[in-house]
Amino acid sequence: RSGTAIPANNEAAARQKSIQISLGMIYDENHKTHVIDATPRYREIYEIINSTQRKVIVFVVITGALHLLLEYVRKQWKKDGLPFTCDFINGEVSPPKRPALINAFETDANFKVMFADPQAAGHGINQFVAADTIIWASATDKAELYTQGNARVRRPGQKYPSTCFQIVSNKLEEEIFDRLEANTGMQGLMLQAIREGQF
Repeated sequence: RSGTAIPANNEAAARQKSIQISLGMIYDENHKTHVIDATPRYREIYEIINSTQRKVIVFVVITGALHLLLEYVRKQWKKDGLPFTCDFINGEVSPPKRPALINAFETDANFKVMFADPQAAGHGINQFVAADTIIWASATDKAELYTQGNARVRRPGQKYPSTCFQIVSNKLEEEIFDRLEANTGMQGLMLQAIREGQF
């Protein structure tokens, strides 16, 4: 109903469901993953990855989607006969194991892409300066993670200009990224989206 407030916890949950759907999956109440076709989004990310000669960080905020996207890229590389490898850092990778992964990414010429949960990559990791490209596979609703994630390649030792891609498929995602760039809160975003017919 017009004028009805959406409680913050319900609004945050609705944003998370929207992000999940955009990424090609959704968790049910038992945290079981249900896959939704997001081939156009995955294809766009794959094309960006292959458009640069240097390395890429792909931030994915949902664990199930991170694995789906990682496997999509691996299969496409195999199909296209490309020699690249990729790996991931998220909460499943213990902090003591992360330095070895980062070192491999920084030093192995064929290790082209690191898929990362910004929560795991934003704290305690100083740099990904071998990469000059960041892809946000979807938005995060936490401005701090967005800023810290982008800073991972913009560090001392970076030799190349960095490029940040934001993958969006609807007005709601555009608005989330706009608010991240402006470092403004997400409160009221879902109600605005509903009023404007975006969600």
